[in-house]
Amino acid sequence: MGAVAALGAALVLFCPGVALAAPGDLDPTFGTGGKVTTNFGGTDNEARGVAVQADGKIIAVGQSDSGGTIDFALARYNPDGSLDSTFGTGGKVTTDFGGGGDLAFGVVVQADGKIIAAGLDFSGSTFFDFALARYNTDGSLDTTFGTGGKVTTDFGGSFDVAFGVVVQADGKIVAVGSAGGIAFALARYNTDGSLDSTFGTGGKVTTNFGGGNEARAVALQADGKIIAAGVSTSGTADFALARYNTDGSLDSTFGTGGKVTTNFGGTDEARAVALQADGKIIAAGLDFSGGAFEFALARYQDGGSIPQQPSLTIDKTHNGKFAQGGKGTYTITVGNEGPGATDGSTVTVHDTLPEGLTAADLSGSGWNCTLATLTCTRSDALAAGSNYPPITLKADVSCKALSRGTNTATVTGGGDSATHTATDPTTIQPKKRCQNHHHKPHHKPHQR
Repeated sequence: MGAVAALGAALVLFCPGVALAAPGDLDPTFGTGGKVTTNFGGTDNEARGVAVQADGKIIAVGQSDSGGTIDFALARYNPDGSLDSTFGTGGKVTTDFGGGGDLAFGVVVQADGKIIAAGLDFSGSTFFDFALARYNTDGSLDTTFGTGGKVTTDFGGSFDVAFGVVVQADGKIVAVGSAGGIAFALARYNTDGSLDSTFGTGGKVTTNFGGGNEARAVALQADGKIIAAGVSTSGTADFALARYNTDGSLDSTFGTGGKVTTNFGGTDEARAVALQADGKIIAAGLDFSGGAFEFALARYQDGGSIPQQPSLTIDKTHNGKFAQGGKGTYTITVGNEGPGATDGSTVTVHDTLPEGLTAADLSGSGWNCTLATLTCTRSDALAAGSNYPPITLKADVSCKALSRGTNTATVTGGGDSATHTATDPTTIQPKKRCQNHHHKPHHKPHQR
């Protein structure tokens, strides 16, 4: 094995065509140098959503004007980025809903491998409507869904569009978007594409935050509750999230009456939402302030509030007077100004003594202290406005200690990203016996 490993290392070092890929590098095994482009014909081809199948194949959905009008467009790729010839025609599918234009924004793969794309259909009579299409694994429309594999849903507005879609554990399909540009819109469908009458009113739900509102993304919690994220322009344009119970009613335990808005200081819009394993919710989108668009992310507690961060404090004092050849005691106190409690991650205090002082003891109730490194740690949560029990540091002062020194202590961790520092200037008084020690005369031994 040693010889094989050495040979492998030699090949990497001496073969110019071999290199180790770093995280974030384009994957050279995908397409050409990690990149793939696909033309459906026409001049307007855009991918807007992507999903990965259980077998590793990749589905991208969007739009194409290759047929003269803009239609749903899907492409399926093998893991190496080549088009999958077993899907549609040469790996590509387009779907016309019969209106003036059809755009797909979201895609999800069912457990059985069937593919659902969601977006809008411009029908002409009701203008824009929710549009969903379900495809068999070979790219053909699934005729058991809706009418010939297609479903449209009108919310009564002139601009109804689905931006996101998910499949529940029971196979029901939830699409989210906008109703007329003024309200979050959700529709839940049975597995055959019919609206689910147990959800909202006739399978549909709208939610108004005030102003204009669009849900741009959707996520399902393990308990079946539905989270929609997007934008509300009530006042300023802000991140907007709503959480729904399984029957479509707003979940009153989330935010205020089931709704939350978040302002970053400019024009803000959430375009994606995801759930962490601990149930916290992350919304991502954009913030436009200061003349530039920036990535914007917010993380919310399960109840909808943004987690409040702690802000640690540290204070360092000494007791009494220090003198050469004597002892001294420092007291270190760590607090939390809030507004949030520490998060249970390790809080670390480190101390640096002035020259000429040597630590003799380091301790504090609930602290795990190491004298050799002058470090104390603990992981219990500290509420805002509270202090941990103090740390006591006892030091021996040498006869060579300078007359003035500064003790420095730092604290980090607990969910606070900053390093906080405290200093304690210390005056060290001379001791007569130390002076005598320093200036003791040297005598030659008496010669007998």
